[in-house]
Amino acid sequence: ITTRKKNKNATILGCGPSVAELSSSDWTKIKTTDMWTLNNWMIHDVTPDFYHLEIKPHRNGPLIAKIIEDKKEAYKNVNWILNAERPHLLETVKEEWFDNIYLYESEKPYRGNDGLYTPSGDKVKVSCLASMTIVLDIIQRMGYEKIYFCGVDLYCSEYFWTGNSDYKHLNIPSIIETCKPDERNPKAVHATQERNIANFVKEFGEYNNLNFVINII
Repeated sequence: ITTRKKNKNATILGCGPSVAELSSSDWTKIKTTDMWTLNNWMIHDVTPDFYHLEIKPHRNGPLIAKIIEDKKEAYKNVNWILNAERPHLLETVKEEWFDNIYLYESEKPYRGNDGLYTPSGDKVKVSCLASMTIVLDIIQRMGYEKIYFCGVDLYCSEYFWTGNSDYKHLNIPSIIETCKPDERNPKAVHATQERNIANFVKEFGEYNNLNFVINII
């Protein structure tokens, strides 16, 4: 996957509500970097370069399957990063639609919550039970000069589509309107913050001498 790198810098785009606050000049800068996204990003109009996809069939499965099919032409050059241990991902990101599919295996048991390690070997490690740590595990090997974070709003359970009429046409199900609305108050902190992911990001960046430009709110 390192051969698919196009720019010297990267931006990790989360799905937090601050994405809606990005200006046109912000997007001009972001699009000069390799754009990495995860989870339900495809709800947004911007097509990324790298996409770590997570699908939970009972939550976002039907919506994501529909959007992928609708956007398969726009997404034909996206580099898909999928967990090889979850076959339902390849059932949605169909190989006949996309050429650039990269499968990984995660090393068991999962790591703890600290970021004091350097990725090595052929497998990725999951920390804090968060997909963001998988992206960081992979991105560390890419050799970027600078890595920006936008929309990684770990202290907020809402997303850029929450209550946003711009996405009404997608009929986003209530189960993903916010982070696990069936389990937590939409105004509560995001589940990843309870696992101390913000501290992990800081430690991981410092331990690996990565030049992070972090906008985590």
